[in-house]
Amino acid sequence: MKLHEIDVDKFNLLMLAEPDSTIYQSSYWADYMIRDEYNPVFIEATDDLGSCVGLSMFLIKKEGFLFNRYVAYAPHGYLINYYDNDSFNQFHSQIVDYMKNKNVKKIIIEPQVSSENRLIDENLKKLGYRKSKDLNSYELLLNDHEASKLNEYGILKISSEDPETVSAFLSDEEKKMYSSLDKYGRLYVARIDSTKSKRNITDSLYYGEQFINSNKNDYKFNKRIADKEEDMNSARRYLEMIQKHENNNGEDPIIGIICTCFYSDKCSIMFKKILDDGVFEAEAKIVDQICDECFREKIRKIDSAIDFYGAKAIELLGEYTYKV
Repeated sequence: MKLHEIDVDKFNLLMLAEPDSTIYQSSYWADYMIRDEYNPVFIEATDDLGSCVGLSMFLIKKEGFLFNRYVAYAPHGYLINYYDNDSFNQFHSQIVDYMKNKNVKKIIIEPQVSSENRLIDENLKKLGYRKSKDLNSYELLLNDHEASKLNEYGILKISSEDPETVSAFLSDEEKKMYSSLDKYGRLYVARIDSTKSKRNITDSLYYGEQFINSNKNDYKFNKRIADKEEDMNSARRYLEMIQKHENNNGEDPIIGIICTCFYSDKCSIMFKKILDDGVFEAEAKIVDQICDECFREKIRKIDSAIDFYGAKAIELLGEYTYKV
């Protein structure tokens, strides 16, 4: 096995050929992390025939101000077969030699492997890695997804939009993250359909009043009238919430944003901004739309480093640190 640096274009091409690669292991994530003074290095390992057998992007950063020593961080870990101990151990050994020449004193990796796989954990520890942090991944298998129920009072419009239309709702960090995703990023936006929502509520209140006035003197309708009054109170609360959002953000106000990345046949949720406190189920409706597009693009799983509607938490092995 031979280890060498490669340029960013070759690295990204090799990355896309790897079935388990993620946006976090690519140069696009490096573009985002540069804001924290990380410098990316792209590594390829080849066998005797020159075929690629391992890849890793390292983000290297000076550790403190007083010492000329560095930390090398591999987001989401190496792209190598962790189950092949011989190959992995060779890769590790050459990575350590390489990092010594870079004056790196600490290597940090995040293997995207379930915590149930104790054999990989044991091998990492034998090599000198030490677990330094617990990590979870959040996943939604599309075959397990159930679409959210229709809300007759809060009708939402879900669309994919340009960042300019939602700029006022995003922090500087979120804007930088989206920008770094390049062509792979998509912003899904949930807006209240003001016209349809208010019309449905107004109609519901009108017919509710008609029903109550027509049957209020008949004791047989007491229970149904009580239920109708409860529904009408709920409709009024929705109307108040719609008017509140309209007062803040105009007609068809934005109440939810989810940033996704469609990369290497995967869909990852990068960040979300939900403004409706769950009242209109904006997050659920956006996830429904993302699932629909994933089905069309033959993607069968959505993952994220953050929890999201319908996702299942997967405990990973965790973050590991190796002192060089």
